[in-house]
Amino acid sequence: RPAAGFILLDRHLEKNAGSTFRELLLSNERKGNCVYWGYQQRSPVWSDFVALMRNLSAADVPPRICIEAHTHIDYGTPWLQRLAQLEEMRADLRQRALDVRVLLVVRLREPLSHYISYYLWTVAERQLRNPAKYGRDFESWVRSVPNLQSELLLSSKAAFTASYAGLAHQEVEEWGRRWARPGLAAERRAAVLRAVASFDILGTND
Repeated sequence: RPAAGFILLDRHLEKNAGSTFRELLLSNERKGNCVYWGYQQRSPVWSDFVALMRNLSAADVPPRICIEAHTHIDYGTPWLQRLAQLEEMRADLRQRALDVRVLLVVRLREPLSHYISYYLWTVAERQLRNPAKYGRDFESWVRSVPNLQSELLLSSKAAFTASYAGLAHQEVEEWGRRWARPGLAAERRAAVLRAVASFDILGTND
């Protein structure tokens, strides 16, 4: 039996069909299936949402919300903290036997395909304008931002760094060090795997 209410959250990773999935969420809103809450969730409103869900009772109309978690979700309350809050919310709803399901969705893409799409989307033009700052070719940029999808999965801020920061930028240099040093890389991989394990549906773009 379908749940009476649900919180469906799609984690929009840049260049992973997030805009297409947004149209599906908006289509469901138009059909009256859910309320779309999209593109970003400002921290004060997010905190209110979490508090309201804690106070939800069986006497309340169960919420039906389609969330697109995309940009600015690491300003204020970091995304990984929000992910932990969603897991706590799911456990709390289950413990109180409230008929509201929390469903988390994310898509990953074949790495080379993802890098090429991302590069053509936002990096190539900057390299053309300022190669001294952004690099002169695809390879120089790729080497500066290893494991791009992993970083995007952990923080929405990674998209701004990968798109707009020059090769010598502090955030780009810190990014490289996280994956160049074995101990830091192992910690980073473990964090990625923990984050991926939180999702109910892990899709691909294929």
